[in-house]
Amino acid sequence: MYLCHQSINQSFKELKQVFLVYLGNQKADITLNSFFLSRAVVLQIGTADPDMAAQVAALVENDVAGLDINMGCPKNYSVLGGMGAALLTKPDLVEKILRAARAKFSKSLTCKIRLLPNVEDTVALVKRIAATGVDAIAVHGRTKDERPRHKNRLDVIAMLAKAVDIPVIANGSSADVHSFEDMEKFLLASGASSVMIARSVQRNPSLFRREGKLPKEQIILDYLKKSIHYDRNFRNSKYSVQHFFGDTSTELGQRLLATRDFRELCQVFQMEEYDDEQLLLRGIYPDERPGEKARAAAGTKRLHEEMSEESGAAGIMSESLDYEPIGKRLKKVKNSKTPKSLLLEHCVREGIAAAHVNFSGADRGFRGSIVIDGRTFTSTVPHKTKKDAEQACMLVALKHLIKGFEI
Repeated sequence: MYLCHQSINQSFKELKQVFLVYLGNQKADITLNSFFLSRAVVLQIGTADPDMAAQVAALVENDVAGLDINMGCPKNYSVLGGMGAALLTKPDLVEKILRAARAKFSKSLTCKIRLLPNVEDTVALVKRIAATGVDAIAVHGRTKDERPRHKNRLDVIAMLAKAVDIPVIANGSSADVHSFEDMEKFLLASGASSVMIARSVQRNPSLFRREGKLPKEQIILDYLKKSIHYDRNFRNSKYSVQHFFGDTSTELGQRLLATRDFRELCQVFQMEEYDDEQLLLRGIYPDERPGEKARAAAGTKRLHEEMSEESGAAGIMSESLDYEPIGKRLKKVKNSKTPKSLLLEHCVREGIAAAHVNFSGADRGFRGSIVIDGRTFTSTVPHKTKKDAEQACMLVALKHLIKGFEI
């Protein structure tokens, strides 16, 4: 991971850094933005490599307020890579990762874990973590195999909080938090130093207000103003607004779902005037606005050029593969092994780094492409959703990478 570009936007008090990340023989860009006026930004990473943890810690120390290492994520994409909850049963590796990061990072260093099936083993793990020099431990009160429908064991979190001298942050009760008062109840019941809430506040961030929640309309407008002001990514902004909005079956909700760029998102909530004002502050006249569709088209063109260069003699492996009927068949027989999970398992097994999926098209459907070990795999069939387009290109990859593969 290398810092390849850094720029300062004085108008918006923003430091923008672009990191070049190498995963095996694949590369990707990650953009990190820090605001001079609010530096309380914590970067969370997933890793199974102490050396890489140390490199990242040293690289971002001057640009974030804290670094958190996720050791509790139960998702396949994390566990199959040896990260997240896969580390819970590898206390020696956990200790090496945290000590390596601590040696390079002088600010707040934390990690997040889940419970082990045996309480005594969890206590032992937490004590080892505390001895590495981390500043706090976040604990989700469920095991790797449990999901939100299972009980969040606050009594175990309380036991862990008493077992160590550093702060313990309780997590896992988001479904029970609907107000600031509910957060206080969660804190009291957990015996922890503080609580971490995700899903509830993703739907309504004003849960943090002691004075009470704000209406969703105000939440959306305030969020959009900040997104426009700081020139946020459209997809991420739309994703957040959808969470704030809730039920999208209404006419306004359908208009929100149909938006394809930031301007259309602004039009849904009558924010065009503010958007124009912010463009002018950047020295861009509204009628000269760089169209997001044009940028997307240019990005797609660059993507295909890059993929062609990377593929070299191997070329692009493409098939006219429609995933929709396959997905319906898998769902009908309750087969949880999707092309995405099977491909990830194959890459981990073979030690191959897989790049993320890139998409092209929109109006007439999405097509996905993925580069694996220097070869590009894609389906030429347009799909209604990016999810199906992603599965389609991964299925093409599996058919070419694994002889005789069938699903």
